[in-house]
Amino acid sequence: MSRSVPIRLILSAAFVATATLLLPGCSAPSRQADAAPSMSADAAGNFGFPLGFWFAGQGSLIAFVIMLFWFARSQDRIDEKHGFAEEE
Repeated sequence: MSRSVPIRLILSAAFVATATLLLPGCSAPSRQADAAPSMSADAAGNFGFPLGFWFAGQGSLIAFVIMLFWFARSQDRIDEKHGFAEEE
């Protein structure tokens, strides 16, 4: 009995992780080009929000993906225990 995760779940998680890491870098700057750059990390184009909010958003998405894998594995164990496991 192998405990494999369905390929759709793996591809979905990979897509979410890639989009999570790449999309913030593609966002438009929130300041005009001729404005003097700020030395603060909080003013680095985060639409006026502190940098901690961006990190919290990324962390919550990563935690959600981890919970998806945990739920899928737990559900497979419950299915096997009660005789409803999928045939491969």
